[in-house]
Amino acid sequence: MKFSRYRIRGVTLAAIAACAALFAASPASLAQESGKRSAGETLDDTTINSSVKATLADNDDVHARNINVETNKGRVALIGYVRKPEQHKAAIDTAKGVNGVVEVIDALLIVPEKRSTGTTLDDQTIETKVKFELAEGGLGEAFDIVLEVRNGEVLMGGFVDSDDIKKRAGDTAGKVSGVTKVHNRLAVK
Repeated sequence: MKFSRYRIRGVTLAAIAACAALFAASPASLAQESGKRSAGETLDDTTINSSVKATLADNDDVHARNINVETNKGRVALIGYVRKPEQHKAAIDTAKGVNGVVEVIDALLIVPEKRSTGTTLDDQTIETKVKFELAEGGLGEAFDIVLEVRNGEVLMGGFVDSDDIKKRAGDTAGKVSGVTKVHNRLAVK
C-alpha cells in the first residue's frame, strides 16, 4: 500500500487535532472528577508545580533529584530525601520563594548515608508491598500518595481527602512486613 505525503500529513493532522481536543477537555474533567478544584486551579497548580521543580533543580544547594513535588491549591508538598540540614533548609526556602506558592508542606527527611544495592532492592520490595496493601485496603487514593522507602522506613507524602484516609494509610503501611518506621507526612486537601 502506497501513501502519499498529503495523506500522511492529513492523518497526522487529524491525530494532532484529536489529541488537542482531549487535552483541552482534560482540565474540566479533572475538576469534575475531584469536585474540589476548578480547571483554572488545576492549571495554576500545574504551573506552580513545574516552577517549583525547575527552581529546585536550578539551586546548587539543593539535591533536587531525590525530591518529589506535589501541589494542591497553591500548597506545595516537598517529599523525599536530602543528605544535609543545609539542603533541607535550602529546599524549603526555595519553594517558598516561587510565585503562587501559598504554603510549603515539609515532607523531607535528612538521610546522610547512601544505601547498598541489597538495601535498595529490599526497599523497593517493601514499597511495592505497601502500595499493594494500600490499594487492597480500599484506599484508591494510594496512587496519589507519594511513597518512598529508605532502610525500611516508609515516607508518605502528598494530598489526601481526609484525616481518616491519612490515618488509615499510615496504619496500613506500618503493618507491612519489613517496615521499621512510617513517616506519615500526608496533608489533607
